[in-house]
Amino acid sequence: MGLLIVALIASNFLHDAAAALLAASGVAMWAAVRHFEADWSPESAAYFSRFHANTTRLARISLYWILIGGIPRVLMFHSYEWAAAVGHSRTDLLIVKLVLVFALAFGGSLIWTKAQRRAVALLSRQPVY
Repeated sequence: MGLLIVALIASNFLHDAAAALLAASGVAMWAAVRHFEADWSPESAAYFSRFHANTTRLARISLYWILIGGIPRVLMFHSYEWAAAVGHSRTDLLIVKLVLVFALAFGGSLIWTKAQRRAVALLSRQPVY
């Protein structure tokens, strides 16, 4: 295996992981917003503010990797990923995997956007000390 193939395999794996992390950070933010909306205090505001900053950082890194890491995946898809699936008669599995990754990325983005709006509204309730 050449170094380029190893780098492409790692990039594809990290691309899939970034989609899962985007979805997970959206769900985590949504759950945290629901929890802290019911129990808001200066202490919880400080904790939620830190949680929000860290989760936002994770979501942004995931989104950037989905966009940047997707470039080599798209460029090499036909000659590497698709050709390997055809060679092993696994095109159906590849399509299912790619649909799931897309659903994770798209669904995670939607959940994140809605949770982010509620989080910003929640953080503007009281000043964080």
